[in-house]
Amino acid sequence: IPIDTARGLKGKTVTVEGIATMYTDGFYAGSTGTKFYLEDETGGIQAYCPGGKDLVNVEVGDLVRVTGLIEVYRDSIEIIPNTYPDDVEILEPGAGDPAPWTASVREAASDESLPGRLIVVDGAVTRNEEFTYSYELDLMDDEGHTLLVYIEKEAGLTAEPVEVGKLYQITGISELYDANWQLKPRLQSDMVE
Repeated sequence: IPIDTARGLKGKTVTVEGIATMYTDGFYAGSTGTKFYLEDETGGIQAYCPGGKDLVNVEVGDLVRVTGLIEVYRDSIEIIPNTYPDDVEILEPGAGDPAPWTASVREAASDESLPGRLIVVDGAVTRNEEFTYSYELDLMDDEGHTLLVYIEKEAGLTAEPVEVGKLYQITGISELYDANWQLKPRLQSDMVE
């Protein structure tokens, strides 16, 4: 079914197909889990695979079919497969290069059709803060709208080259997590001055 439809079916088991926009083992998913993102023309979703580390291997651009239960975890909508590799089927490796949706800072911090999707946003960095497992940036537009950019060290990323006060174009996965809108870069090259 379309991913946008699947996102609204909490507690149901569904099958979706789409192009992977995030690879496995980049974003933290617990010590034994893994997760990736996929999207079709209707929307995007996180596929969370508990116990799937080393069993599920998806690359950006793979065409993937996922069967699983739709759940909400800390405001993020997930599809959770039950069996590996049966419920995560790579139909065509390297099927396509996913193009990000262009969004304004305001849209990226409020548009309910964006979570789970790969997006690209322009803005000025007004904060760059390092934490134990992450960096956080605030990306601001001309009107004062702000978006949290959450950079996971697990993915091998650093925000050290990013300078406060400069303009950046940042590509990443849009997500709603604990009522906070986030943009999560996947690769170091997702952050361009």
